[in-house]
Amino acid sequence: MVESLTNPTRTELLKRLVDDFEKQNPTIRVNVVSPPTAQADQKIQQMLQSGSGVDTVEVRDITVGPWSDNDWLHDVGPDLNGFISSLNIDRGSMSAAAVLTILPTMVLFAFASRHVVAGLTAGAVKG
Repeated sequence: MVESLTNPTRTELLKRLVDDFEKQNPTIRVNVVSPPTAQADQKIQQMLQSGSGVDTVEVRDITVGPWSDNDWLHDVGPDLNGFISSLNIDRGSMSAAAVLTILPTMVLFAFASRHVVAGLTAGAVKG
């Protein structure tokens, strides 16, 4: 997992969340890569270009377009559907894959939620 919006507090929280996930799923290992924010997009692009095995990457609005156009990003929706067969649903594997897919977004929201709530509250006040 590679994060692009790094700071020590956020990275530490992300690593704690990953540690908890790994304790609950002992057969799954997650390596968190946290390049300095100023160099993150360039580092991630180098990793994607080299095919170095980035499984989960946090993508900024300014990079999602170019990286998608170069086929460096992959939609995991069809892969998650692969855990469903006509006779069985592999709920454990599907849940683990879904958690790893949404974890970066959840962490980002956890940090930004107070700002989102403050913005919504400020916009709801009659002037």
